[in-house]
This record gives sequence, structure tokens and C-alpha cells, in this order.
Amino acid sequence: MGIRGSVKDFLTFDANVFYLDYRDRIGTGETVLPDPIFGEIAVPFRTNIGDARILGLEAYAEADIVRFLYEEKKNFAASVFTNFSILSGEYLNGGTAFVGREVELIPPYSLKAGITAGYKNLRASYQFSRVAEHFSDATNAVFTNDATRGLIPTYTVQDLSFSWMYRRFKVQAGVNNLTDARYFTRRAATYPGPGIIPADGRSFYVTVGVRFF
Repeated sequence: MGIRGSVKDFLTFDANVFYLDYRDRIGTGETVLPDPIFGEIAVPFRTNIGDARILGLEAYAEADIVRFLYEEKKNFAASVFTNFSILSGEYLNGGTAFVGREVELIPPYSLKAGITAGYKNLRASYQFSRVAEHFSDATNAVFTNDATRGLIPTYTVQDLSFSWMYRRFKVQAGVNNLTDARYFTRRAATYPGPGIIPADGRSFYVTVGVRFF
């Protein structure tokens, strides 16, 4: 169920709520295997976990600041936006190790927000993203020795970009992961793991385009 609309051409919004009934969901738990050194070890095991329910709210809004402040068209532009979600997932039945646990890979909240500003042919954009900590497996393990399962900690990423157009030429430049944040978004039991899969650090880019026709 959702609502979508606009207010006087300067504000647009879109919000939705949903309920997902997921039967016999496949996920990663754990099983115990014999080990010649330790006797027994717990290892990741992908199987049918059980029935789950997922509730969520997703919303987006964007406001044109210049249109709000001025009626006539200007040489400069500025707008802000936000996109966020609130999610809750829980296993309702299945193995005793899973009932009541949170559904894996579902952040309780995530937020993206940013601002775009420009003057004539020059544009600049800034984006802020934050994702809350969440579990990577159905047992909700916080830590394992091989790092194939466990928490995915909260992370924050910022990006900055610029663009400039002059006649047939267009130049774009930017910085991804502006603060050089150290974070990861997933764990793997096999290649390129096992363990956490680190995200990219700070990176820069510049592109130049020419239109001939």
C-alpha cells in the first residue's frame, strides 16, 4: 500500500508499506561435522530455514529549493532528496535454532540523502548513505572464527561529484567513498572468501565527453 504525489512542482514524494509472507525460505544456518583435530566443528549450511514474515516501510522525497523560493526561472538550481527504509524480518517457524531469529541480510534501517546544486552549466552533487548493522545468517551469529558468518556492522559512505558543460564538451569528476570508510556489505563461505568481502576504499574519476553532432 502506498501513496505518491507532488506539491506545487517543488516537492515530490513516494511512500509504501508492505507485508511479505515468505514460506519455507532458503537461508544459511549451520551444521556440526566431525573434525580430526577438534572433534566437532560448526560449519555454514545452506538449507530451507522455515517460514518468515517481513514488514517494511520505504519512502522517497525530493524538494526543489529554487522553485520553492522563486517563481521565475533562475540560472542556479538546488534540490535535496532523501530515500529511507525501515524493515523488520522474523522467522516464525522451522528449526528451534531459527524460530524468533531475525531474517538475515535485512538492515533495520537504511538512509540515503543528498543535495544537488548548480549554476548555469556547472553542477555539484553530494550523497550520504548509512546502513544499520544486520546479520548475515539465519542463526544470527555475532562472530565465528572463519568470519563466514556474523554481524555486518553499520557503515556510512559519502560521495561527491561535479559536472561542467561547455558547447560540445562535458567534463565529469567525482570522489567515491569520500572519507575512505572501511566497511563490508557481505560475507562469503567460498571464493572470493571465505570471510568478509571488503568494499572499495576512496576512489577518484574524471571523464571527458565530446559531442560531434
